[in-house]
Amino acid sequence: MNYFNYIKRKLPLYLISGVVMALSLFSLLMAHSYNNQLADTLGKIRDIRLKKDLLKKDIDKTDALIRYIRHDLDADMAQANPEGSMFRTLDDMKANLQDATISVSRFDGSGNNNELPVEIEAGMKNYKMVLEYVAYVESFIIPDFEIRRLAVSKGQSGGMVLKIEGVLAVPASDTQT
Repeated sequence: MNYFNYIKRKLPLYLISGVVMALSLFSLLMAHSYNNQLADTLGKIRDIRLKKDLLKKDIDKTDALIRYIRHDLDADMAQANPEGSMFRTLDDMKANLQDATISVSRFDGSGNNNELPVEIEAGMKNYKMVLEYVAYVESFIIPDFEIRRLAVSKGQSGGMVLKIEGVLAVPASDTQT
C-alpha cells in the first residue's frame, strides 16, 4: 500500500514535469527551426541585393548602348544620315589622334557606299605608335574605315612620319535593310 500512496502523490508531479519537458523540447525545436529559416531568409536577401546591383549595372550598360545606337548610329531617325555618323567619327579621330593632321575630301555617294576620303598624317617615335594608330582607325565599325594606302617615311627632323590614306564608308541608304 505504501507504493500506491507514493505513486498517488508523485504521479501528478511526474506528469507535470513530463508536460513541462515536452513543452520545453517543443519550444527548443521551434526556436531551432525558426533560426534556420531566418538564416536562409537572410542569405536570400543578401543574394537579392547582389543580384540587384548586377542588374543595375546591366541596365546601365543597356541604357548606354541604346544611347549609342540612337545618337551615334541615328537609329531613331526616319532617314539614314551617313554624313552625321561620319562627322562624329572624324570628331572622335581628332580627339584621340591629337598629334595627327587629318584632312578630308568631298563625299562620294556613287556605288553601294557613301564614302568620305580621309588622310591622316602624324609623326611617330616608334613602330608601336604606328601599330596603335593603325589599330585605332581600323577599330571603327560604322562607319567603316578602309585603309587604301599606308606609308611610313623618314621625317625632316629624323623621326618617322605615318601617312594613312583611306575612306570612311557607310552603306548607301537604299542598300540598308
